[in-house]
Amino acid sequence: MEHYEALTVDGKQVFRYMKAIPVGEPCLTCHGKQIPSDLKTKLNEMYPADQSVGFSLGEILGAFSITMPM
Repeated sequence: MEHYEALTVDGKQVFRYMKAIPVGEPCLTCHGKQIPSDLKTKLNEMYPADQSVGFSLGEILGAFSITMPM
């Protein structure tokens, strides 16, 4: 899934492009539902406020968004 558009931000024309980030097999190691306990402990130490866990293959994890002046 992707989307692009031309729009006005603060009175200036900009181009915005967005592309979804689907969960792939490698992503499940850290973002899936079955994270090994030692890895989960380390991730909680490094990213205590992270909520990007519990995903399944193919779900949308987020999106890349780029905005640039026209």
